[in-house]
Amino acid sequence: MVGNGPAVFAEAEKLGLEGVVSKRRDSHYRSGRTDRWRKVKCWTKSQLVVVGTALDKKTGAPIALLAEDAVDGLRFAGGAFITLDGRQRERFGNKLARLAASRPPLPGLRGREAQWVKPELVVGVRHLRGPGALRHATVLTVQD
Repeated sequence: MVGNGPAVFAEAEKLGLEGVVSKRRDSHYRSGRTDRWRKVKCWTKSQLVVVGTALDKKTGAPIALLAEDAVDGLRFAGGAFITLDGRQRERFGNKLARLAASRPPLPGLRGREAQWVKPELVVGVRHLRGPGALRHATVLTVQD
């Protein structure tokens, strides 16, 4: 599709796509990084319920384990990195401490190393648009 990049991206967002890949008209595909091909992602925000916290297996960074409302109750949605600033992180930690639970609140989460909480705390999360589990997700806000 040849056209105006911002207009194509706006259309991709309207269609609910994950993003667009674009290139300069005169460029040919080559493997590896290049400035001639661009991937622009469509992000979205969701309100999700915290069911626990854990450390990311690859980086060791803290992540929130999250669930979303479904027809039959809560459904595990995935994890999101906790990148809150100092004050918000402290408030988040205090809320989690008050909600501590000894078992996972959802049946499919057994066997996972995590600190579980009662599913009462809602957070705002930024993540890539698309079906399935959360991808490239970050906790942005903590609801009061």
